[in-house]
Order: sequence, then structure tokens, then C-alpha cells
Amino acid sequence: MSAAGGLATDLSSGGPVNPHHLPRKLEGRGREDVQKGEQKGGFHRSVQVHRLFCVQWIHRVFGPAIHTQGKQCRKKVQGICKRTPRHFGVYCTMKIKEHLSQVRLGQPQRHADITLFPLFDARQSDLDYQTMDPSLMRGDLEINEISEGGEVPLLEAHNRVNEFILLLDSEEIKGAKQNRVLNTSILLPRKKRTTIPVSCTESGRWAYASDSFQSSGNMMPKAARTHKIKSVTTSIATVAAECAATSAPMPAPACCYASDQSEVWSDVADLQAKAHVASSTSAMNDVYEAVRGKVDRFTDQFDLQPGQKGVLILKNGEILGLDMLSKTEAYAELHRKIIGSYVMDSAIDEANPTQELADEEARAETFMKEVTGAEGQAHESAGEGTDVRYDYPTLSGAALIHEEQLIHASFLRHDPELPPRAASLPPPPVY
Repeated sequence: MSAAGGLATDLSSGGPVNPHHLPRKLEGRGREDVQKGEQKGGFHRSVQVHRLFCVQWIHRVFGPAIHTQGKQCRKKVQGICKRTPRHFGVYCTMKIKEHLSQVRLGQPQRHADITLFPLFDARQSDLDYQTMDPSLMRGDLEINEISEGGEVPLLEAHNRVNEFILLLDSEEIKGAKQNRVLNTSILLPRKKRTTIPVSCTESGRWAYASDSFQSSGNMMPKAARTHKIKSVTTSIATVAAECAATSAPMPAPACCYASDQSEVWSDVADLQAKAHVASSTSAMNDVYEAVRGKVDRFTDQFDLQPGQKGVLILKNGEILGLDMLSKTEAYAELHRKIIGSYVMDSAIDEANPTQELADEEARAETFMKEVTGAEGQAHESAGEGTDVRYDYPTLSGAALIHEEQLIHASFLRHDPELPPRAASLPPPPVY
């Protein structure tokens, strides 16, 4: 491509084309490929053709124009992909792959049976947002029961300011009629009320303890998070499949991200038993309060690094998972909460130091390649952006993307001692 002339090469003809005319050409080629794909073997073949359409035509043809023409061209490409959900889903997955491919591991930190690799990303995010805890403390955010009577799986979040607010998957809030955790990461729109999907973490109370919610400072332990991510992915995949089969419109997004509430309660009960903590209302927060000192002392061993945006954590040499955010400031505010989720079991057990394993870095690099290569399914988020879900026999994950930026990604390895559950989503196509 000539930067001066603003021209790209048309792969079908070999001739130059003006990048501002590419959307029309791409749209026509895309429609043709969609028809061929649907005629040659249904869903998987069609997805494969759509992926080739996105990668070969957008990435190879339109890519040069994106780099020289800036946001105007990127918006044109995004507009093409939004014409069909499949195109847009592949486009979002492609952008997530691009972001994850830029992530690098920092120097490992070790304590007891935990090894933590800080995650860094040279990309600079220009999308600003607040995190939940400071927003609640300042009064910029208010979270209430959805009505006076309340509904267990739904709450109302009121963003009072002209800035996005990020609610992170599995963050816990306490108060109102019972404590809850977020079912997925949500970027709350500016100055708007949003219905958000949640799960109960206090099965023994259904009465007002306060008018609104405040942060408990907790995030669900890693094992419970993994189960919940998987059940929420199953829920929205099931709803999407049923709506597609009956040509029915999708319900409101917040209603699609339901968890297996019984499983959440079982996980809270298991946590109480493990920590030997009795709670009159079976509240997860009571366990955290009882072992707060242990968790804090464990978390203190892992220092926040300058520029850090995430963590990849192993236990006894086995991958637990990773969490990554788009902004260093946001990650810094969530650093201790995220690490506390991963080390909860080790802190309760007061785990002893284990011998350093020589291949930990290799395992971490392999896991990064695995998640970067994973194929997800895109769904409308309960807030701003797109929620991409990942479900494999040994891996569950979710990523929130908005305005082509990966806001939050979480990929969790299933517990090795548990038998792998069958994937709820169709197997990804082989390219």
C-alpha cells in the first residue's frame, strides 16, 4: 500500500482500490462467502468461511488502510462485521487474539505453593473507566435491588457520572436483601441505570440489611469462579440456541447471563466447611472476614509492579488461570482482590513452600498461547460492548471488548482433580 496515495491491493483483481471504497467490495464478497458457507455444510463450514472473510479481507486488505486512515476506517470495518452476528463475533474474537498476542510475562513471584507471573501489555488504552469499589465509595455508583420486593438474579446499577464504570466478574457486593456476586464483567454506560445479572452468596437471608449495596472487598475464590463462568456460558449459549431455533428475539441481555444458583450455594458451603467457619446466613463474606488476616498476609507477598495489567497464577506448578485488564490504574485498584481470589485456598490451608519447578515459565507461556488461540462466542453484553465466552473441557473464560479494546479477560483452568465437564458450546472449527 502507498501511504501517500492511500491505496490498497485488491486480492481478487490485483489492482489498487481506494480504502474508502473497500466496505462496498468487502460487503459483496462477504455476502457471497456466507451463501457458499451455508450451502457447504452448515454452521461450522459457515463460521470457517466467515473467519476467512474477516481475516483475509479485513486483516490483509483493509488492515493497511486501518493503520493509515485511523478510526474512520476501523469504524467502517466494524460496521461491515456488525451486519451479521457471526461476522461480528469473529471480528471480536480476532481483536481479542490481537490483544492477547501482545501480552508478555514478567518476572515470577513465589510464595508457599503459589507462583505469580505479572502480565504486561504495551498497548495504551484510550477508553477510561472507573472500577466498582471507588465508585461506590464516592457515590458515583449506586446498586440497589431491582424492585422493593427484589429478585435474586437481577439488580439495578445506577451510574451517576459521565464516565464508564467497570464491574468485574465475581466481585461481591453486600447489603440490601442478600449479598450477591457479579455473573459477568459489565461496563456500565454513562449516566444510566442498568439491570445487571448476579448470583446470591448468602442463602440464609432475604431481608433488608441496608437500602443499597456496598462492596465487600471480596472476589469469589477461583474454584467457585470457574464453576460460575462455565454455568453462565452454558446459560447464554442455551438461550441463544433456543432463540435461533424458534426465530425468537433474544431476551434482555441481563436475563441471559444466569448462573447455576444451586452450584453457587454449594461452592459457598464447601468454602465454609474448608475454612471451618459457621455463618448464620451462609454468607461467603463471613468466611472472608474470618480468614481476612490469612488472605491479606498471603496477598502481601505479591507486589504490584509498575505498568502491570494482570496476573497469571500457578499452584504447585499447575495453571490456575489469568486475569487481564486494559488499564494499569484499574488493575492496580483490583490487584489485591484478584490475587485474593486465587490464593484463598492456599491461605486457608496455610500452605508450606514448595520446591521451585523448572518448567513453570514454559507452562505459563504455553497457557498464554492456548488462550490466545481459543475461539469464543460473542454475545451482547449486559452493559456496553460485547461479551465473548469460551468453553472447553479443561478451560473456561470470558472477555469483555468495547470499541475494539479488550477491557477485561479471565481464563480459568478447571480443577485438575475434578473430572472435566463436557463443553456446552459446539467445538470450534478446525482451520
